[in-house]
Amino acid sequence: MALTGDVDTQSTTAMSTALQRSLAYFTDLNPADNSKFIEARVYRKWMAMKVPALIPTGFSCILLDKKGAAIQANLDLKEKERFEHDLQLNCVYRIKGFGFEKTDGWGKTLDNDMTLCFGKHTQIDLLKDDDYPYHYFNFAAYNELGGRLEKKNPILTDYIGYIHNVEKVKKFRGATGNKIKLRNIGIRNLNNNVVVFTLWNEKADNFEEDEYMKMQKPVVLAVSSCYLKTYGGKHNGLPYTQFLPLANYVSI
Repeated sequence: MALTGDVDTQSTTAMSTALQRSLAYFTDLNPADNSKFIEARVYRKWMAMKVPALIPTGFSCILLDKKGAAIQANLDLKEKERFEHDLQLNCVYRIKGFGFEKTDGWGKTLDNDMTLCFGKHTQIDLLKDDDYPYHYFNFAAYNELGGRLEKKNPILTDYIGYIHNVEKVKKFRGATGNKIKLRNIGIRNLNNNVVVFTLWNEKADNFEEDEYMKMQKPVVLAVSSCYLKTYGGKHNGLPYTQFLPLANYVSI
């Protein structure tokens, strides 16, 4: 993996390179051009785990630039502690010294062919600039869900609709003997098609049902980064998710 701005070169060369760097939006990035830096908000970050042993296999984040474009960055696990400290959720940073790699097909979070790579030569500086989006969605229509199910490695799915129903948390024991919790939420579109959205374990508990009951109906639910599965012939979304209540709008 080639990184821009290699700090192992002579200091004079590094300073000269730094002076020549220019800001690039995500749509303008080119793996062959190492003269760019980016400025972006940290939208999400997560640790990929190998189950059931829960061994960390990767550390990643999603960044949003000022134009609202999104890109994933994979972070060197050897630098995990530094990146956890230097890249805080919802904060805006100037980032220099990154590389590029082809996006992995499995668990593809965004419809991008390119992913950024951050390593020990990556420089991160906090910015005080609030003129960046806080959310990113690329909603799929109901009639697109079937096509995504047929693909070997589809991108994770964003979906929006009215809350049709909210079920109580169900508890059962999985094949490995672990206790599992889930909560199903029906999402209805304007044509009355309903997709079941499933929250697992702590996310099932963390859904603020009392807060939802107080909201003026109907309530719009936006969900992001969902795996699609089929149960009983119906589409079901299995999410990587966060919960955020906003008036009569809920984002997950």
